[in-house]
Amino acid sequence: MELLIFRHSEYLRLYNCTPELLQEMRNFSEHGDSSIPSYHFETFSIILFGILSYLLYIPCICVIWKYSFNQSCYKLLLYIGFTDLLNICVCGFLQAFLALKRASFCIYPNLIYFAGMIAYGMSLIIKHNYIVAIASPSIYLIFSIVFFFKNKALKVGNTSLTKAEKYVN
Repeated sequence: MELLIFRHSEYLRLYNCTPELLQEMRNFSEHGDSSIPSYHFETFSIILFGILSYLLYIPCICVIWKYSFNQSCYKLLLYIGFTDLLNICVCGFLQAFLALKRASFCIYPNLIYFAGMIAYGMSLIIKHNYIVAIASPSIYLIFSIVFFFKNKALKVGNTSLTKAEKYVN
């Protein structure tokens, strides 16, 4: 990121986006090459599966949203659902758009760079969640309790307990 923002000329040199190469890539993107096949079927399949995923995810997210204020486990499901939707958007629709345009890094450098950062960040978040849940369920449970219940207090008899303390006891 530092290279892109502060040392842009070095960034262009390292990624080899010279004006001659950029013009050649733009010509290929617009006119194509008869020796290289186009992948329209695969690209439209990716778009179709992305749309299908969104159509299946949106009702689930709406139901989870309705219950997310009542039960805390739905907050985690809502968060995972939003990260999955963002991943589908970047990996499905954006990748299909770039494949249809026969785009390379030099044609859309900022778009591809930031989309890659978003996809990488979202996949790291999801993978971290799975690793913690599998490797140490007790740490995962403690994290969930602290994260979701720390500010909510319940009246139990004459004592005030947080939800976390109630579930631990």
